[in-house]
Amino acid sequence: SERIYAPNAMSNNFFCSSVAISDDGRTIAVGAISENSGSSGVGGSQDQSSDTLPNSGAVYIFNYNGQWTRQAYI
Repeated sequence: SERIYAPNAMSNNFFCSSVAISDDGRTIAVGAISENSGSSGVGGSQDQSSDTLPNSGAVYIFNYNGQWTRQAYI
């Protein structure tokens, strides 16, 4: 088994507060309802210095192809 982590994890981001799994089980969307990033759109900065919008939230998309890899940050 593998663990999936947010690359910019902070204890109060609530990573895994919601999870959706595709029908084939190879893609998951993981919510972080209190992520503070000021990024917008797909693939924005995940640098902690961009934490300018408290509790704005984020979604991480992971894909499984022999191992879990992050595909997008929204």
